[in-house]
Amino acid sequence: MNNQPASVLVCGTTSRWAVLLRRFCSNLRIREARSPELLADLLAENPWSCVAWSIEQSKDATGLTHIQQLKRSFPHALWVGLLNSRELQGDEPIYFEAGFQRMIRSFEELPDVGKLAAVHMQRQALPALSFTASIHSMLPWKP
Repeated sequence: MNNQPASVLVCGTTSRWAVLLRRFCSNLRIREARSPELLADLLAENPWSCVAWSIEQSKDATGLTHIQQLKRSFPHALWVGLLNSRELQGDEPIYFEAGFQRMIRSFEELPDVGKLAAVHMQRQALPALSFTASIHSMLPWKP
């Protein structure tokens, strides 16, 4: 695993969402993947990245299979769905069940991706505390 900074990884067949994300989330590093295999390579570089998955067809069983495999391999990634048409909004529950944290229905919601990704990427920098240390950190006094 490289020590690359976390990115927003856009997986889709076109550059549409990547171009829009670069416009609305200029403070984040946006990288593109045209296939689940390339996405896996990019996630291997930094498993804490945010994945923005372009949903292009209804109930895409192959896509959902790839998503499940990638989520098992890279459990620290944040997953956001990018709906390519209003007709796909009925599929949202399927993707939430698959582990997506947010669905984007239009370009007006893209700044939300930037906010979510920034918070998610900040979490990777936080040191992992033991159970006892996490309890102690919440006490109003310091033991």
